Amino acid sequence: MKRVDLGREDEAKIEEALARLEKPLELPRPPDVIDAPYCKKCAYHELCYG
Repeated sequence: MKRVDLGREDEAKIEEALARLEKPLELPRPPDVIDAPYCKKCAYHELCYG
């Protein structure tokens, strides 16, 4: 196991990323489906296109 020390800037970046991840949950409906090349390999492909 490797020890990783986080500074204040790192913690702020993590908090910001978590806030962005929660934003779609606040939307009244799911975001529109995008047709990007990487979508076919995404673990959520079935959720969007199923």
